[in-house]
Amino acid sequence: MALENPSLSVDKLKAKLKKKYPNHNFDIKAELDSTCKMGGRCPGNRAIYYDNDGNYFCGAQVKLMDPNSMEKSTRECGAFLVDLTIRKAEQKRRHNAQPLS
Repeated sequence: MALENPSLSVDKLKAKLKKKYPNHNFDIKAELDSTCKMGGRCPGNRAIYYDNDGNYFCGAQVKLMDPNSMEKSTRECGAFLVDLTIRKAEQKRRHNAQPLS
């Protein structure tokens, strides 16, 4: 497969980026974006999906139409739902807690 042997060396790319941005730590992951991409707040009746790390995201979609070309497109919010992730983690912690005896 083409993805298994990339022609670009990742180590060389890291070295270039570290040289260009010496004060940035590339080992720390960027925080997830919790802003709604549909211009406002996520609707209450939204679809919710989660990734492999257990983070929950807003799956609300809105259909848009370009007034010039009359072309239809679908746009998804995709905002990180911080409160739902914390709530699910708390439920998991309570479920796994052993009672004191």
